[in-house]
Amino acid sequence: MKIGSRWFYAGGGGGGVLVLLMMMMVAASTVASRTPISVTLEQHISDDPDLSQFYDLIERNPIASAALKLRALTIFAPTNQAFQRYLGNKTVVLYHISTVATPLEQLGTTITSDYDGNPPIYVTRRRLPNGSEDIYVNNARIIRSRSNVQLANQAGKKQVLHIIDDVLTPLTVNPSTSFELYNPDAFQFIQHAENLDINQHRIRSFRQKIVMTRKEDIYKAVGGHTFLIPVEEGFKPPPRPDMIDRKVIDGHVIPNNVIFTAPAPLDDPLETLAFEDNLKVTVT
Repeated sequence: MKIGSRWFYAGGGGGGVLVLLMMMMVAASTVASRTPISVTLEQHISDDPDLSQFYDLIERNPIASAALKLRALTIFAPTNQAFQRYLGNKTVVLYHISTVATPLEQLGTTITSDYDGNPPIYVTRRRLPNGSEDIYVNNARIIRSRSNVQLANQAGKKQVLHIIDDVLTPLTVNPSTSFELYNPDAFQFIQHAENLDINQHRIRSFRQKIVMTRKEDIYKAVGGHTFLIPVEEGFKPPPRPDMIDRKVIDGHVIPNNVIFTAPAPLDDPLETLAFEDNLKVTVT
């Protein structure tokens, strides 16, 4: 069975030496004129007109502003065009900052953000047909030609800038509630979905099916997994709800693989928990 889905990096002798030295001096002078030694990462960001909206957010956030001046960090900065496409009501600037200076070649599978609870940012490397590699953080592609900018702040701390083509969105609670939840596992997410900012979506019917079939443990599993969670509209019309059993629930879980829509493999079937001798459910 296959579940179809749209998915939500010359001359010789002394003359030759003289020419080489002159060329090196000219090149060094040119580089120095473009990137003065005194430039900090904050100045670099503030001088880039394509990062003006992101820099405005930093200036209005005292924690982010102080971190940029005092701490080692990595910044994932969305372009102005990314903000123009963004449909959210609020941008969490601290979710775009990690307090570890990490160049592209040192990025692992996750990097810890500086947002409340320190939720991870997930890193995906996608091999391209020409042999090169795209790198994504969550659903945002790193624009490699403008990234890996490594500078020090006035405190001498190393800082790294990566520019991305989308705004990073952490899971947050509804602003109208006092409920607090940091880094929930999948089952905590399902349990408290009404208190979380997931637009107008509701998942009560699927939650009931998980409890009825006693499948809670797979949503509490340690590690990186992908869970496909149907909203209420997915349970219409009858008798569709009656057809959901333990195997159907297993078919909505991709184990040991964190998948985001933008870097998802388009034609590569992904095995779900419902993949065994008599039943093989994949997702593409």
